[in-house]
Amino acid sequence: MDAEFEGRPSTATNSEISTRVNACIFANRHTTIDEMSNEMDISYGIVRKIIADQFHKVCAGWVPRLLTEEHKRKRFESAFAFSQCYQKERNDNAIKHNCD
Repeated sequence: MDAEFEGRPSTATNSEISTRVNACIFANRHTTIDEMSNEMDISYGIVRKIIADQFHKVCAGWVPRLLTEEHKRKRFESAFAFSQCYQKERNDNAIKHNCD
C-alpha cells in the first residue's frame, strides 16, 4: 500500500530529527523551513512542527522559545539599564526646557 505514494518517506517527529533541526537552525538562524526540509530530506510539515514547538521568529531569524535563567537575567538587566538611561535623559531634557 505504501508503494502507491511517491515522495519523501513518512517520518515521525522524534528526538533525533528534532536535534538535527535544532543544529541546522543554530548553524544558520536565517535558514528557511524549505531549505531545512530539502537538506535533511524530511517533510516541510515535520520541520515546521518542530520549529513551532521550540522556536519563534524574531527579525528574520529563529530564536529559542524558552529562555534560560541567564537569558532572562540579561534581558532584565538590559531593559532596566535602558529604562534608567531613558529616565535620566527625560529628566535632563525637562530641566533644560524649564531653564530656557
